[in-house]
Amino acid sequence: MRGMASDLENEHETVMKLTTIVINLGRLLRWPISQSRDCHDLWMSGHRESGVYTIVRDMATKPIYCNMTSSAGWTVLQRRRDG
Repeated sequence: MRGMASDLENEHETVMKLTTIVINLGRLLRWPISQSRDCHDLWMSGHRESGVYTIVRDMATKPIYCNMTSSAGWTVLQRRRDG
């Protein structure tokens, strides 16, 4: 019986930890998720390194290269054609 009581106590602790995780996750999901539309949005949110970032356009996420300078973030567009 003592072993069963100990197992039950351990299970209760596990359930309480999981409940806390779920409650905290629920609180986090209530806050809006920031979505950047272009490199300027990224720059305004504190990104300062040039590189590939994910932006949201037309209800879809897209990878895009951003050239970050000390004063702004620039979206780099390039279209190549052969011939």
